[in-house]
Amino acid sequence: MAWQTPKTDWSPEDGVLNSDFNRIEGNLQYLYDIMPSQSKASTTLHVTANGNDITGDGSAAAPFRTIQKALDTVPKALGGNDLVINCGSGTYEGFSVTNYSGGVVSISSSGSDVYIDGNILISNCDAVTIIGFGAFIVYGSFIVRNSILFSTDNVSLSNSGGNGLIVEQSKV
Repeated sequence: MAWQTPKTDWSPEDGVLNSDFNRIEGNLQYLYDIMPSQSKASTTLHVTANGNDITGDGSAAAPFRTIQKALDTVPKALGGNDLVINCGSGTYEGFSVTNYSGGVVSISSSGSDVYIDGNILISNCDAVTIIGFGAFIVYGSFIVRNSILFSTDNVSLSNSGGNGLIVEQSKV
């Protein structure tokens, strides 16, 4: 499989980018295929609305309070390993996923409703996924810049003014 160039000539009739989802899945598989064949490790961190960024360690027993704290605790060079952040039900501040390489950063709602009260920025990353296994609702802008691959599943932007999805110089 080779990298599939996303469609760039969308018209208003196209609506949601449903026809490009196969390209997203194909590109994600491509990234997995080209990563080193050594066994991949995964770091899983937990975040809950009643967690603590000072005393927490990201474990299920002592979760962090913010997604940003979880992101800031791992090196940006993932070395072929993946980072998984499981978010419990609740409302969280916006966060920035920047300069991660060599693995996939996955942020998920762990089967519960997650609300992001702020902006999400994904910038200069190899691969980032945000998955809502419950509702994952963003009350702010969702911005993706200079990233090789990003994907979302069951993520909604609120209908409050000023919100939107901005994708610049990135491949999906």
